[in-house]
Amino acid sequence: MNRYLPDDISVVNVEWMPERFHARFNVQSKTYLYKIWNQEHPNPFMRKYSMHVPEKLDLGLMKKAAQYFIGTHDFTAFSNARSKSKSTVRTVTSIEFEGKDGFVDIRVTGDGFLHNQVRKMVGHLIGVGNYLFKGEEISDIIASKDRSRVQMMADACGLYLEEVSFPSDKD
Repeated sequence: MNRYLPDDISVVNVEWMPERFHARFNVQSKTYLYKIWNQEHPNPFMRKYSMHVPEKLDLGLMKKAAQYFIGTHDFTAFSNARSKSKSTVRTVTSIEFEGKDGFVDIRVTGDGFLHNQVRKMVGHLIGVGNYLFKGEEISDIIASKDRSRVQMMADACGLYLEEVSFPSDKD
């Protein structure tokens, strides 16, 4: 099967599913990985695969700020105006950080995400890590439902859909 797919897609597992199964609507959780190249000089080999942030990020502040996203919230402020979702309420279950070899990896897991939600969340966390925003403001921004209060959106080049989980009961 893989030889018929483009190089950036790979099938690693195949399972039979019920006829009424829908890959989009039966999702239990999704995990997105966001890669940041956090060094003074750009990395030409990773320019298409990560966002370059030359200023040293304060991961401690970013981790504290990320906790304001955890839980079930109305994420209208962190969504795109073009979002066609009926509900803007989503549950973020975890945000994990790893700094290694010049990269900062951020993994965001939840029950689903609105259009550009993860990029806007990461953009705001980068702003916190660069001392542009205070992490405590996040809960106020979420409560305001005001899209204009979210000023930063991370580049698309660093965002990857890393994992999609489905309920184990296939009946």
